[in-house]
Amino acid sequence: YKGMLPALEQYFPEFADLFERIASPQIRNMGTIGGNVANASPIGDLPPILLALDARIHIRHCDVNNDEIIPLSEFFLDYKKTKLRAGSYVVSLHVPMMKENQYLYFHKISKRYEDDISAYLLAARIDLSADGATIQDAKFGLGGMAAIPLLAEKCQQALIRQSVDVASFEQAAQMLS
Repeated sequence: YKGMLPALEQYFPEFADLFERIASPQIRNMGTIGGNVANASPIGDLPPILLALDARIHIRHCDVNNDEIIPLSEFFLDYKKTKLRAGSYVVSLHVPMMKENQYLYFHKISKRYEDDISAYLLAARIDLSADGATIQDAKFGLGGMAAIPLLAEKCQQALIRQSVDVASFEQAAQMLS
């Protein structure tokens, strides 16, 4: 955690701000991002964030000496089930750098403000046009909404090519059911 925080502050400042609300200090200092993702909890804090950031996961399958790098959105199969199999492990997670006109937002609900697992977590990445008036792309990573962390694909699609105003987001929110 302490070693990762300077990089988060430089490249993903919104993520760094949220990091104090993820787990307890002991877990933040001893746990790993790969472990948090591989655990496949539907209410884990990191998977929705990594989904919104278009992360890819690098898996090593030791039984066949084969590596696989896939979008994180393909990793979660069912409740606590992933693409990992006996002898497989997470090698790394690849997270693209944010580009100009990309914005990242988080909303976490938990029983205690800090030091608690999410009841719900929304991670939203919004990509705007050069003039800032139109949404070019959107990624909404959700935790606590289903058996697996997932992307709100219909909601994302509803925002593409829409103007940046409250009505666009209200209309897209109707797709969350």
